[in-house]
This record gives sequence, structure tokens and C-alpha cells, in this order.
Amino acid sequence: MLCHTGPRGTAVWVSAAVSAGRACAALGARGTGSDARGRNITVYLPSPARGYKLPRCPTCYLPLPGCICPLTPTIHTQSQWWILIHPDEGIKPTNTARLIGATIPHTCFFPWHRTAPPTALVALLRDRRFMPYLLFPHGDPTLFARLRERPWQPDRVPAFVLLDGTWTQARKMFSRSLYLHGIPRIAIQPQRPSAYRLRRQRCAEHLSTVEVAIALLEQIAEPTASSILQAYFRLFAESSMAARHGHPLHTPLPEMLQLRTYNSHNYLPPVES
Repeated sequence: MLCHTGPRGTAVWVSAAVSAGRACAALGARGTGSDARGRNITVYLPSPARGYKLPRCPTCYLPLPGCICPLTPTIHTQSQWWILIHPDEGIKPTNTARLIGATIPHTCFFPWHRTAPPTALVALLRDRRFMPYLLFPHGDPTLFARLRERPWQPDRVPAFVLLDGTWTQARKMFSRSLYLHGIPRIAIQPQRPSAYRLRRQRCAEHLSTVEVAIALLEQIAEPTASSILQAYFRLFAESSMAARHGHPLHTPLPEMLQLRTYNSHNYLPPVES
């Protein structure tokens, strides 16, 4: 694990690599296609990945003409977000957990390995300052409803553990990770079908990782955070669909104005190193 400080000065945890030769340093990072010293850089995905021949932004992983980093918001929330990421997920340009890391400060990413529990995550799960919840398809939907009561108050912080991978991978990650079995498990019953069209979903009720975060923020009574993350997700999804057809977005989205307006009131200047 590495502690990476983004250009806006927010510390986030990112993994050095989710497996040998599969770097995912862009997860959780912020920026506009530059490294910590301000030098412009470009990434190419490893050859097994979809669209690997395209030069991409190292942060949002979109092709450079469609980079959305200038509109990336800083979302203010008291909640913590701990994302356990499957080895196959980090290099996918369609990964949506990256949006959580790009917008919510102090998001933590942990590479999942079947035989090596992430020691940093295990330590956090034992930390009495936090009240962790595991989002899992076979969890308890009544726990999701009770989040409205904010049971962690007055002296604890809610921490949401998300398993980032396909639904099949998420089930395997849980079953093979005994350190997750003692965490209260939440299931979300979506009020509307997933809007995620970048991958084929087996079931319309299956939400992407970022849609889970959007629903949780709304449920814990943080509507602004939920709305802004929803806007950023739609911008990412539409920009990605346009990139598949070989061009950036031609028509401005209303979410662009929403993000610009929000950012103008919530801008965090870069911290001088």
C-alpha cells in the first residue's frame, strides 16, 4: 500500500499494484493528466485491457481528448470509504470505484489477494473510531434502512467497505476473506435500474460500485454529496460511451454546469510541496 497525496492536497490510499505487472496508481488519485511535479504524463493500458492502444489520462483513464479531470469535484462527507479491489479490476477503464477515489477525500483502496489479507484494512476494521459496514448482495436490507437513524453517533464514524469486482468476483472475495465475515452486511434494494451501460449487467438491479456509493450517501442524509457524485458518474459514463465511438462528447450535459457551479464554491487549491 502507498499513501498518495493528490494535487489538491488530499491524502488517499492507493495500491502500488493489484497484481504483478498490473499497476493501478490512478485509482484514488486526482489531477489533470500530470504527476506530482506537474509534468504532463500519459498512460497506456496493458495489452489485455479494452482500448489499450489509446493514450489515456492517468487519472480518469479516458482518452485524452475526453478527459473529465477539470470537472472533478471534491465531495465533502463525514463517511469513510474502504474499497477492496479485485486484481482484474484495476486496469479496466470502465472501473467506477475510481470515481469515488477521485472525488471523496481519504478514500482507501486495498488490493485483494486470496492468500494475503490486507493488513492495513484489517487494522482499520478493528479501530473503534469507526463503525464499518460491508456492502454485499446477500446482506440485510433492513440495515440499509436503519442508516437513516445514524447509529454511529455520537462518537464513531461510518465506514463503508465495498468489494470492487464483478458480482461473481465479489462473492468469491467475501467467501475467501474471513476478516470480512464479522462486519455487518448491508444489502441495497435499488429503487431504479442501474444506469451503468459500459458493461453488460446480468440483472438490472445490479448496481455498479459508484452507484452503491451514491445510494449510500443519499441514505445517510447527504443529498448534495449523492447528487454531485451522480453528476460525475453520468459525465464519466457518457464520455466513456462517446470514446467508444471514437470522439469526445459533442453535446454538453446539464451535469457539466452542475459540476462547474459546485466546484466554483468548493474549490480546494493545490498544496505547495
